[in-house]
Amino acid sequence: MRLFQLYFPARWIARLLYLAGFLTLVIFLVYAGNRSDIPLPIDSESSAALQGQVIVLGRRGNAPVKKVTFRSGEIKETLQSGAIYLVEVPDDPAVPVMPLDHAIRSIGNGDHIVNYFGYKYSSADAAEEKAHRTDPDFQSRFPGHFFASATALAEDAQNGGTLAAFSARTGMVFQPTNNMGGALLEPGSQYMIVANDSFGDFIFNIRTQAVCSDGAVSSGEACDDGDTDSGDGCSATCTVESGWTCDTVNNPSICTQTNADLSLSTYFDPAAAQRGNNAVLHISVTNNGPSAAANTIVPLPAPTGLTFQTYDSTTDVSCAGGNCNFGTMSSETKSLTITYLVNAISPCSASATITANTSVSSDTTDSDSSNNQMQASMTATCPPSADLSTSVTASPQTALQGSDITITTTLTNNGPSTAVNPYFYLDVGGATEMNNIRIVSGCASFDTTASGIKCYVSNLASGANQTVVVLAAAAVRSTCTPGSASAHYVNIYPGSDTVDGNTANDHSSVTVTSTCPVPSPDLVLTASASPSSVERGNNTVLTFHVTNSGQGNAENTQLSYSVQSSLTYMSYTAPNGGTCTFSNNYLTCTFGTLYAGSGKDVNVTVLVPTISSCTASQNISVSANVTTTSTDPNTGNNYATTTIGATCPALETGNFSPVPNVNVGDILGTITSPSGTTLTPPSNILQTSASQALNIPMTVAMGAGPPPDTYRQFYRMVLLFSPELTFTGYDQGTGLQCMPYPTGSPIPGVIQCEKPFLQGDYGLNTTLHFTLPPICIADTYQMLVYTNSNLQISPRDYFRTVSCTPPQ
Repeated sequence: MRLFQLYFPARWIARLLYLAGFLTLVIFLVYAGNRSDIPLPIDSESSAALQGQVIVLGRRGNAPVKKVTFRSGEIKETLQSGAIYLVEVPDDPAVPVMPLDHAIRSIGNGDHIVNYFGYKYSSADAAEEKAHRTDPDFQSRFPGHFFASATALAEDAQNGGTLAAFSARTGMVFQPTNNMGGALLEPGSQYMIVANDSFGDFIFNIRTQAVCSDGAVSSGEACDDGDTDSGDGCSATCTVESGWTCDTVNNPSICTQTNADLSLSTYFDPAAAQRGNNAVLHISVTNNGPSAAANTIVPLPAPTGLTFQTYDSTTDVSCAGGNCNFGTMSSETKSLTITYLVNAISPCSASATITANTSVSSDTTDSDSSNNQMQASMTATCPPSADLSTSVTASPQTALQGSDITITTTLTNNGPSTAVNPYFYLDVGGATEMNNIRIVSGCASFDTTASGIKCYVSNLASGANQTVVVLAAAAVRSTCTPGSASAHYVNIYPGSDTVDGNTANDHSSVTVTSTCPVPSPDLVLTASASPSSVERGNNTVLTFHVTNSGQGNAENTQLSYSVQSSLTYMSYTAPNGGTCTFSNNYLTCTFGTLYAGSGKDVNVTVLVPTISSCTASQNISVSANVTTTSTDPNTGNNYATTTIGATCPALETGNFSPVPNVNVGDILGTITSPSGTTLTPPSNILQTSASQALNIPMTVAMGAGPPPDTYRQFYRMVLLFSPELTFTGYDQGTGLQCMPYPTGSPIPGVIQCEKPFLQGDYGLNTTLHFTLPPICIADTYQMLVYTNSNLQISPRDYFRTVSCTPPQ
C-alpha cells in the first residue's frame, strides 16, 4: 500500500475514482472539492483475499480496487469489467512498446475495443513528481497522462460527456489508446484502469507481439493498414512504401501517395564559345511538389562536341559514375555547373550548334513529368583561322657535291584570318645531306635546327605570301663512286600562332640530286704580248699559254686565234705535240690530249703596221679561246685577252723643225665637198743665199661625186709648216685665197686657204711661196696639210718634209 501511494498521488486518484464511479454505475463517488488525499479503505480486506498476481486493495463504493503485478514469466491477467485496477508493468525489455489497445483485448469479442479509461504513471513521471513534491505550483499539475479508449469516449459522448467535462474542468486531455502517438504499453509504467465494458471481462497482456495487418500500429511497425497488400502505401511487412506517407494515429493506418514535381532549368554561359575554349552548362533543379523528392538524380549530360572537364555546386550536389546526385529535395532549388571543353576540329569552316539534353528523376512519384527534361544549346565558333600553304623549288635540282643549290620557298596564307608570327621549318636532312645554309632574302630571323633551319617571317594577312630564298651546299661524301647520284629531300613544314584551319596543304617538298664528281679537265688560257708596247712598223710576239688545272685529261684540245685587222700576221711557233694552221687571218692549233697538270704554249709574231697621220698611241686588243671535247665544268677561264700598245714613230729632234701645235678643227669647219690636195716641194734644197726662195707647187682636185650645184661649195685648207720658213704668197688667178692665221695676230708657221667651187669647176693648180731663213737652222723642215675633205685621213691629212743644206 505504501508503494502504491508513492507512485499514485491520492488527489489524482480521487478525481479518477470519481469518473470511474460515474461510468461503472456501481461506484458512487462524490468528487472532493478540496486537494487533500482521499484515503482508500485498504484494511477492509485481509490478505486472504489476494488471488495470484491480482491483489484486492479495497473498494471504492461498489467498485473493487485491485492491484495487478506480473511476476517473472507472467505475461497476462484477466481483468473484470466494473472494477478499478492499479496495474504495475515490470521494467522488462521484453515488454513491447505498443498502443494500450494492443495489450487490452476483449475476451468476448477479439475485434471489440474495450470501454476503458484511466491514468498512466511512468517511472519518469514518478521521478518528476518526487523532484517537485514540495513545489506549491506542482500541486496543480499531473506528471502522468490520462487516457481513454475510443469506445469509452464514444459512450461518454452518448451519456452526457463526463470525460469531456472533466477535460474542460481540469485542462487534462485524454490520450488515445489506439496508436503510437497516444497512451502506450511501456516497461516500468503504472496504470489506473477503469473498465465498464458491455462485453464483460478483458485481458491485459504485457507480452502481446505486434501483428502486421491487424490494423493497429505497434512498436516496430511504420504503418498497419489491416492487410498484407503491397502498392497501397503500407507494405506486407508494415513499412511505408516509397512515394507514400502513412499516419500512425488512425487504426488501421491511412496511407496517401506522396508527389514531387521536379522541374529543370538549363543554359550555357557563354552561349557561344570558340573551339578550344570552355563552355559552362548551368543546371537548376526545383521541387515544386508537396512531397520531398528522394534520391534526385540528373544524368551527367554528354553533348557531342564537348568534353567534360569538371563540375561545381554550392548546394551539396555531387557527381560520380555518370550521374549527379541532388539528394532528397523538399520544396527547394539546387544548382550545378558543369564545365566542358569545346572540342577543336580541323578544318573548322563554320560555326556549329551543340545541344545538351538534360533530365531529372527521383524515387518519388512526379506529378508532372513534362518538365523533367530540357535542352540547352550553345554555338561553337571557329577560332581565328589561317590556312598556310607552301611551295618549294630547287635550282639546279641536280648538282655536283659541294656546289650550291638555290632553294626558293613561298609561304602563302589562304585563310580568312591573319597568320600571326608565321614560320616554316626547312628540313634538308641535316648537315650530312646539305650544309652551309645561307639566307639570301625573305627571313626576318631564323634559328638553326638539327635538320636545317626555322625561318620566321612577318605576319601574313589573308591572301598574302612571302618568298624566302636560301642557299645550301650539297654535302660532299667522303667516299663515292664518280658519277653516282644520291637524292636529297627538301621538306617545308609551316606554322604560326594562329590556328591553321586546313593542314592538308601545309607540307611541300622537292627532291635534289647530288652527283659524285667525275675527274674533269679545267682548261685555263692566258695571253701576253712581248713587248707589250711597240712602235708602229715593228713586230711583237703573242704568247698563248694553255694549262689543264683539272683532275681529268682534256681530249682534242684546240686553240683558236683570229688576227685583228689592225695587226699583220707574220709567223707562229707550234708547241711540241701540237700542230697549227693559218688561213684567212685565222690561226688554229690542236694539241690532242692535254693531260691534267700539263700545259702548252703557242707563240705568234705579228707586225704593228704604220699608219699615215699617226698622232697618238693606240691599244690593240688581242683575244683567243681554247676548247676540248671533254667536259670542262668551268668554261669561264677558257678565254684570254691581252693588249698591245701601238705607238707612233718618234719624230726626230735636234736638226728637225716641227710644225706648231695648233687645233685646226675650228678653222676647217665641216666637210663641204670631196677633194684632194697635193704638195710637191723639192725633197732637198741647197741654200745659196740669205732669204732664198722656196716655191712649192700645190694641186687641188675635186673628188668623184655629184658635181657642184649652182650653189657654192667651199674648199678649205690649213697648212702647218716649220716656223723658220716665211710664207710670202701664192699665185693669183685661181680663185684661191691664202692668208696668215689668225688674222691680226698670225701664228708663225700657220696659213689658211679657201676657194669656192661652182658648177663645172673641178680643181686648181697654184704655187705657194716661202723664203728660207738666212741660214738653215734645221736639216729638215716639216709641212702638214689639213683639209675639210672626207678623202683625207684624219688627223694628219698630208705630210711632207724638205731637207735644207746650209751654205758651204
